[in-house]
Amino acid sequence: MKKRVLTSGLLLLLCSALSASDWSVLAYGGKWTETDLLPILFSQRTEYRGSYLWALGVNRHIRQYDFLNVEAEGTVAGHSGAMRHGESTAALVGRIDLPLGIRLRAGEGLSIASQNPGLENRRFDPLRWPLVLQSRKSSPILNYLSFELAAGLPASFQESRVLFRIHHRSGIFGLMCPPTCGSNFISYGVRVGL
Repeated sequence: MKKRVLTSGLLLLLCSALSASDWSVLAYGGKWTETDLLPILFSQRTEYRGSYLWALGVNRHIRQYDFLNVEAEGTVAGHSGAMRHGESTAALVGRIDLPLGIRLRAGEGLSIASQNPGLENRRFDPLRWPLVLQSRKSSPILNYLSFELAAGLPASFQESRVLFRIHHRSGIFGLMCPPTCGSNFISYGVRVGL
């Protein structure tokens, strides 16, 4: 049943994308990291675990404000390895175009998992004390952030880009679940303009 819902959602997203010109389609895959978001962004230090994310999505340009482009994006994802569930995201995205075909994107939205993701549930760990003092339970619905760096492919593919992306689910420092819940996936993929 879950596979049918995810497949139907993906087909709806792709069909709507094919009907307009300001759309792009993206596909990416990533590996779960135990490292928190800020150390990933600023020290590039990661500790990986055997859980994987595979995502397909669509993105639509909404409006441009000087150097900032505003976009809407939705993805449908499947998890394999240590976690096996589906996930969908919806986000508003800010994009900045840099020289040499480089684009930076940051998205803010909502992530809905088909079940409570197992690796997001933290347990007491004496090696990490006092960071995790007791068991914490995550939630299927969490805040979603994405950070993306994309670079253009050769000239024959003007609107195609390879990308590096951080796929981040967060409890927003305890607002949606205990402060230690959430997950990060370091991902790589492609984006193709329609």
